[in-house]
Amino acid sequence: MSRRVATMAILVVLLVGGLLSPAAAAGYVLPLPLPARMAAVGDSISQAASTGGGLGTDYPQNSWTTGTNATVNSHYLRLQALGAPISGQNYNLAVSGSKVIDLNAQMANVVGLNPRPDYLTVQIGGNDLCTDTFASMTSVSDFRARFQTAMQTLKDGAPNTNVYVVSIPDAYQLWSLFKGDGWARFIWSIGGVCQSLLANPTSTQAVDIQRRADVRTRNIAYNAELKSVCESTAFVAHCRFDNNAVFNVQFAKSDVAADYFHPSIAGQAKLASSTWSAGYTWSSVPPPPPPSNVAPTASFTSSCSDLACSFTDASGDSDGTIASRSWTFGDGAVSTDTNPSHTYAAGGIYTVSLIVTDNVGATGSFNSPVTVTAPPAAEAMWVNDLSYVRTSTSRNWQAIVTVAVVDQNGPVEGVLVTGTWSKGTGGTSCTTNASGTCAVTSSSLSKKSVPNVTYAVTGLSKAGWTYAAGSDVETFINVPKP
Repeated sequence: MSRRVATMAILVVLLVGGLLSPAAAAGYVLPLPLPARMAAVGDSISQAASTGGGLGTDYPQNSWTTGTNATVNSHYLRLQALGAPISGQNYNLAVSGSKVIDLNAQMANVVGLNPRPDYLTVQIGGNDLCTDTFASMTSVSDFRARFQTAMQTLKDGAPNTNVYVVSIPDAYQLWSLFKGDGWARFIWSIGGVCQSLLANPTSTQAVDIQRRADVRTRNIAYNAELKSVCESTAFVAHCRFDNNAVFNVQFAKSDVAADYFHPSIAGQAKLASSTWSAGYTWSSVPPPPPPSNVAPTASFTSSCSDLACSFTDASGDSDGTIASRSWTFGDGAVSTDTNPSHTYAAGGIYTVSLIVTDNVGATGSFNSPVTVTAPPAAEAMWVNDLSYVRTSTSRNWQAIVTVAVVDQNGPVEGVLVTGTWSKGTGGTSCTTNASGTCAVTSSSLSKKSVPNVTYAVTGLSKAGWTYAAGSDVETFINVPKP
């Protein structure tokens, strides 16, 4: 057996036995099924910023990855041309201005898609490189750690998503192309564009020459970390690096937008072409369509006390999550809370409806009658009589006033009577007994200086009853000294 035949035999054994992933087998790329859904994460390059006239404005339709502009011929359009059932399933989750530290949040958004994408492009690092100063650039170790964290988030939440990591463009080219253009230098300066590289663009001093070289070295180091993490054991089965295809793209001036920084539409087209050539190999057989979404099931329980009711959502979704709820309570009131409460104005039977919507827009509804009982009408009570007795000592005297409380049926027990005395000390409140009466006392009244004292009722209170002050027979009584 020749050496070549023996090597191929070992490769077959490793692949069949599952000991070596296809991506790890040198020179061997297994075609992937055409994806049914794709997404992009990263920064303003993936959002095609500045390609539509507004400097710094996102124009995702011109994106090299998920765009719909035929001139660019993005990955999304190329996959459609191969027959991928991907129409309308292109999600650009990149955020302009993002650094690698922001990538983890974007990966969490990818994981939140349902179904999750089969194919994801990642382009990050330009804003870690292009900062206000060289010192403020992200360190290489931090860059790697943050990228690895984001990749782990994706792997944990969407382990079957195939990731394509593309390199950071060679920013040094930008300086080389436009260093002699006065207008470009003006835009770079007034806009503070990538000053770590583009500050003092015409300077030939050694410190500036070295700074530009150091920025390019950092650019290359970042790309090395992107490749290293992507091709590490943890991610290699579902990750592919472009082997610096983007870094090696040679841009012409026409490939740069009017902000003298971002790729133009022509530049986006170059990115699309170069990354496509260096990316995954796709099978001509499209994958089966994703299973039909199962609509959510709406349900709830209710509990009422008098006119106040509380509702508990018991809805479910077998293949997704409940994204929103819409309640109507049968009396014109509505709510979008998960577990709302509602107080009705009157008793009766009301039809309560709940409509739930799942994460892909399917709905379910549930209606149920709710019986609401108005509390019994509060009993009215009032002061029916005030009477007094007096006692005395040699120098002082005291007044004792008895309050009688009644309703339409007679004496009322358990009523808290409150009031005020005009003179003296003593109690001002009491609680009625079974005969509907109670007494309050004003003591230490001087016979010499207090010829009389007045007690006035200020309130009656009892749970479930109302004080009908307008029906009072008396509200105050004057007690003369004995």
